[in-house]
Formats: sequence, structure tokens, C-alpha cells
Amino acid sequence: MSSTESPISINLKTAGGTQITLRADTADQFADMIAQGIHIITDAVTEVELAVKGTSANKPMSVSDIASSFNSNISSNESGGEQTVEDKWGNTWVYNKPGAPSCERGVMVLKYGKAQATGKPYKAFYDPAAAPNWTGPKIPAELRTKPIFA
Repeated sequence: MSSTESPISINLKTAGGTQITLRADTADQFADMIAQGIHIITDAVTEVELAVKGTSANKPMSVSDIASSFNSNISSNESGGEQTVEDKWGNTWVYNKPGAPSCERGVMVLKYGKAQATGKPYKAFYDPAAAPNWTGPKIPAELRTKPIFA
């Protein structure tokens, strides 16, 4: 046994095929780990598996299927590494635009489209928290960096 291995371990395999290994140095430590809700961990893994695989838990997806699913609404511009996303209102958001300004949450995202009120085209850099692919905590509009019109 290597020095990094704990003397007590258990391997779990979910219905979707994901393996989880739990390790502890003592029986008491192991009992505490189980008492603290191993079912919560396995339920969370199962939820992730279902989200990644869809509703069919018996049919695993390939790595390329997962990547394709994740990036289905993102297209990359090979010349500059830009990523373009169209939102549900038909606006286009361009991530990683060369020369884009930054704000406290990172590089701002270029958004362009037609104004609903006037129908006139517009182009502006927005706080990344306003963009469709933002994964951080929700930031109220009044706390976001104001758009910079291009």
C-alpha cells in the first residue's frame, strides 16, 4: 500500500457508471463520513450524470457528444478565439473580442443587435454578468458595469 492510500476505502459505482471512492484512516472517520450523507454525494453525481447524458441513464455519451452538447450554441472564430452566442431575442454576444475593455468581473462581452424600441442597430461592450453564458452569482443590473457603446 502506498503512503498516500488510506487503510479503509470503499468504491461505489452509480447506475450511470461513475465511480466514487471514499477513503478514511480510521473506522470512526469512515462511519462519520457515511453518517454525514454519502447518499447526498451519490444523488448529486446521479443528477450530473442525467444532465450530461440526458434522460437515458443507460446510454452513455462520448466525449465528443458531451462537448457538442455543451457548445451547441457557441461557435468559435478560429482566427481570434472569439466565441459567438445568439440569445433568445436575436442579439449576438461575442466573447474574447480582441481589444475588449475589462471590468471588475473580467473581459467585457460585445453585444450587437437591433434596439427593440427604435429598430436601429447598436453595438456595445457589456459586463460579463449580463451575458448569456455567465456562470457566476446573479449580479443585479444596477451593480453591473454600465455598457460601453462601440
